[in-house]
Amino acid sequence: MNSPTVTITITPEERDIILNYAELPKGVAARLRFAIQGDAELEVRLSEQEQLALAQSLYSAIDSAPDSDTAFAISHLISRVAPLEIPDMSGEFDRSLFPPDMPDEICREIYERLHTGEFESLEDAFEAVEDIIYKHNAAPLDAYHGLSTEAAYHLVGNGWNEPGAIIQLRDNLPLEELAESHYYHNAMALMRALDEEGGAKATARKNLNRSMVERMTREMRGERIAESLTVCNPKNRNETDIWPIHFVRVLLEAAKLIRLYKGKFQLTKLGRQFLDPARAGALQAHLFTAFVRSINIAYLDRAPEYAGVQATYPFILFAVRQIAAEEVGMEEFAQKIFLPAVEEEFEEHEYFSDRDFVARIRVAEPLADFGLLTIKTINPEARYFDREETVRITPLFDRMIRFDFENAAAADY
Repeated sequence: MNSPTVTITITPEERDIILNYAELPKGVAARLRFAIQGDAELEVRLSEQEQLALAQSLYSAIDSAPDSDTAFAISHLISRVAPLEIPDMSGEFDRSLFPPDMPDEICREIYERLHTGEFESLEDAFEAVEDIIYKHNAAPLDAYHGLSTEAAYHLVGNGWNEPGAIIQLRDNLPLEELAESHYYHNAMALMRALDEEGGAKATARKNLNRSMVERMTREMRGERIAESLTVCNPKNRNETDIWPIHFVRVLLEAAKLIRLYKGKFQLTKLGRQFLDPARAGALQAHLFTAFVRSINIAYLDRAPEYAGVQATYPFILFAVRQIAAEEVGMEEFAQKIFLPAVEEEFEEHEYFSDRDFVARIRVAEPLADFGLLTIKTINPEARYFDREETVRITPLFDRMIRFDFENAAAADY
């Protein structure tokens, strides 16, 4: 006996959304691709089981939608294709009726609305549920430092410096404001050296040669370079023995300011333009953008990749601004700069958490080396993991980084 079937009608655009974002039952994807088109709509015949599976996959697809418009389109699709009746809410609250990752307070509010409301159709009920979810998405959350879910989504997802991006970097700061930016000064030191010497021969491992490394030990600055020099052989200093020098070279390549060409590191045309001290602010902003966007910052340490850290760096910077406007302990700093979904990924070890390690190596120290944060050690004589430290943003942080939540492209949250 054949299973009952239903016919759903969708637009070609909706068909593409389903194919791109939903995990479809076997055979359904093919039927969608070859659906018959008539009067600007497509007709697709599905069994009741397939229709239920499609609805469930669309529910799951909302979380992976790239923007709020796509998420709304998926929600609208669910309201039309879901073969579900309005749940019976006449009894006690049943948590199992709701998605497991939906916060309890939202589940209870939806339950109360469906329990007390009268709806003429499933679409009316779905719109009521959608209104509740939208309201919660627009509410400020303590875990997001006062941002709503929607605002945090736009902050992380709208890019850097582009039109519509919330996070904006000032690129016209004068040289004197960058006195504490080791990345700026160290990048300039290597770029000037390459310019003066007509490039530098690379080693077989494609690193700076020892002569250039020796010059950089004299011309680059920063406590991490000084620390590296105390533990490596002064007669055989390779680039990778002095990690801050190595990383500046890697950063300059990622920023397309130097390149390896015919066995020599040389300035690029773009790099030569940044030699002008009048463009100090532009170089600082360019290097910072390359750091957060063009380099895998997990390269800084040996912890697992934790890709969510780099993906949510705009939120991390916003959190740093809220937490470290006044001096705060490094431990509290590490506890509060990550989104909850990123936080739960960190591994816990017997004596330390990867969260604390990553917060220091991928966030605090780089920001300090860009002159955006100060790190103060209270007991410098203690072992590395036993040190008590505080952090605080510098005036340069607010001079250089701006969060434009009034940006017109992000105004609909």
